[in-house]
Amino acid sequence: MIDYAHEPRTLVQDIAHWATERPAEPWLVERWSSHDREISWREGADLVNSAAAWLAQAVPEPGTRIGLLAPNCAHWVLADYAIMASGNVTVPIFTTMKPESVEYIAQFAGIDMLILGAAGNWEQVRDSLPADLRVVRLPGAQSLAGAVDWEELVSAGAGFAPPPSPDDKALATVVFTSGTTGLPKGVMHSLASLREAGGGVGHMSQTLPGHRFLSYLPLAHLGERIVVENHSLVYGGTIYFNESQQSFLTDLRNTRPNWMLGVPRIWEKLQQAVLAHVLSRDELEVARANGQLEAAGQKVRAFLGLEEINFILTSTAPTPAPLKAWYDELGIILYDGYG
Repeated sequence: MIDYAHEPRTLVQDIAHWATERPAEPWLVERWSSHDREISWREGADLVNSAAAWLAQAVPEPGTRIGLLAPNCAHWVLADYAIMASGNVTVPIFTTMKPESVEYIAQFAGIDMLILGAAGNWEQVRDSLPADLRVVRLPGAQSLAGAVDWEELVSAGAGFAPPPSPDDKALATVVFTSGTTGLPKGVMHSLASLREAGGGVGHMSQTLPGHRFLSYLPLAHLGERIVVENHSLVYGGTIYFNESQQSFLTDLRNTRPNWMLGVPRIWEKLQQAVLAHVLSRDELEVARANGQLEAAGQKVRAFLGLEEINFILTSTAPTPAPLKAWYDELGIILYDGYG
């Protein structure tokens, strides 16, 4: 097995690598009620390169802080890597964040540009940002006077020379906490530290190229960013995106992930769905008594879309031992993660 985590590449070079090795294979997939979007590695690399070239022209001073306010989607990932590939710094902002926290982050980090998607809190926070802030509008974001559309940016950037390769050890992102317990705190990462963390997760769990991931926890949070976005990039995985809380189980089934990150509440809700629709506690007792747990587990895994799961990490809080035991019995192993 190739140890992709220790290949002498940067995250930006990982994109180019998979665009060469797996050009037509999917990198970013949205199977949503409003549209069906699939971006291949080759297409994704071209979009990142063009956007990075435009950003390098628009903010010629490397290290400029660029805010990213959007829900999880393909363009969140493309914008993130374009910012870092241009030698600038991504400052993610939660789509649930309150105006006072957004104002604090914008001032403290010194945000000079904002990349805006279909953020549910935009109307509440827009006046908390500088009035002269330059804005790039991602697909799906509301119309905004003076904003540059992503399509314009990519089209113009395709004609620019590519920016120099960013310093792997320089600041690449500042990830802020949600601010629910006081002022948000920012954590600084370089391209090297992001890759080291994401690659280490894949090395530990033996991730393979083409493994499927479901992104549903906020990408503005460092956990999802490392464990899904960066990890899958290092190993050439495909990211599917959850459209909404209401479509979570459908999106999980459509993804049939090989690798999944989940918080305890997710496993509780999925257990409730199984008990209501697939396997009651009484039926589990019967299956246990009759030596039919494997068949029961297959039925549950099919219902959840976990037939091909390779590794499940549960984190942010301890998963209750009885809940873990219930999943274990059905062949779904939850590994607790800390740190």
